[in-house]
Amino acid sequence: MYKIMWSVPQCGHLQMMDKEVVTPAETENPSTMPIEMSPAQKSDIQDSQDFLDSPICFEGHYTDGEISFDIPVHSEMPILTEAENATAVVVDDDTMPQNEGPSVVSMAALNDATTEKSPYSVEMIVHMGTSSFFEVMSYFKDPEISDKLITITRILSNGEREIAEDTGGVLRDVLTEFWQTFYQMCTVGREVKVPALRHDLGETEWQAIGRVLLYGFKYTGYWPIKLSKAFLFSVICSNEEEVKSCLLEDFWKFVTKPDMEVLHQAYENYTQVDEDELLDCLETYECRAKPKEDNIRSVILEIAHTQLIQKPTFVGNCMRECLLDAKINPNKIEEIYSNVYPTSRRVIKSFKFPEFMDAMESEVAKHIKRYVKDADGDKLGQFLRYCTGSDLLTVPQISVEFSSLTGFQRRPVAHTCGCVLQLPRLYESYMDFRYEFDNILNQNIWVMDIV
Repeated sequence: MYKIMWSVPQCGHLQMMDKEVVTPAETENPSTMPIEMSPAQKSDIQDSQDFLDSPICFEGHYTDGEISFDIPVHSEMPILTEAENATAVVVDDDTMPQNEGPSVVSMAALNDATTEKSPYSVEMIVHMGTSSFFEVMSYFKDPEISDKLITITRILSNGEREIAEDTGGVLRDVLTEFWQTFYQMCTVGREVKVPALRHDLGETEWQAIGRVLLYGFKYTGYWPIKLSKAFLFSVICSNEEEVKSCLLEDFWKFVTKPDMEVLHQAYENYTQVDEDELLDCLETYECRAKPKEDNIRSVILEIAHTQLIQKPTFVGNCMRECLLDAKINPNKIEEIYSNVYPTSRRVIKSFKFPEFMDAMESEVAKHIKRYVKDADGDKLGQFLRYCTGSDLLTVPQISVEFSSLTGFQRRPVAHTCGCVLQLPRLYESYMDFRYEFDNILNQNIWVMDIV
């Protein structure tokens, strides 16, 4: 009598079962042989999602009519089931410890499983929060990752895996979180941003960030529109006129509002500017030139060129190859910024309501349109991220459906992969609707728990 120890990753059942194995009669000293399993046994193995720390143990007597054979001790036996990474090891019954439950035998690590993943796909495991920025960047240090299919698994703050199937929404959400963290940790500027040097980000890291940009645009249409167009133009083309065309416009959105007001006034009407305030602004940007009415415009343009083009030159050189691979020119960048920039009108236009709605549903449809019209830039981005995973307009439509949730269960529910927004069909007023939606968006972190 022998015991067969077998391990199936992502299976949480320990089960004792008898098994008949058919082998050719002429086989002598067989070292491996298949074990066929019934559909019920396969189902029992595959139903659980927990990882198994110990192998499964069961006893078996192996005959085929009049044919019998001995199974060599410690032989590996592949199990013919749809469960991946299944391995069987046969051990002598006499070597099993008694009254100690299933015994653990030495087995290959899960990474050495019999079923290998496709070289054209990557499973990216990231944690929610700031650490995901560095985790994503580490995956994209691989120069070939842009040609691979990425599936993402996220780990929640409690250590559990997020219950979500990545069919687009998870990727959009991870990209949104990546670029929002990038703006905060790796750039300077008010509304328009340019990359800033960090001691812990070298050439490899900036190249990885460029690949994230390329991959996100290629597969989801996401583009970090807060990056200065003048900076991007300087990276992808050598035409100085293209750079100058948007240099000043970006600079006004790059500097702080108080500095913008002073510098803009000096640029337009030098005689009306407060000289002390102007000198203070120029000192902020390390300008040593003495401002005069006849040179102030050239001085401001030089400051703009220094801040938006010269300082991030190293970063631009690192990202140039990725941007050139995307075959993007200045006209294309203008088109991208225009297409993905969210406005209330464009978001409302993307809504797809049911063809037939009753009076209550029509009233709620009015509420959601009014809510979007009231939303400013940041809240509009939050609304889009809640519905689609992206804070930009990267999907053609958002389907609006209606649910019958009432009482404490009443709440909007979004499905980011399908870009579906489910709204309760009963609200007493627009104020109640706004209050519920504001509470959801103010949480800022939404756990995907629908597969």
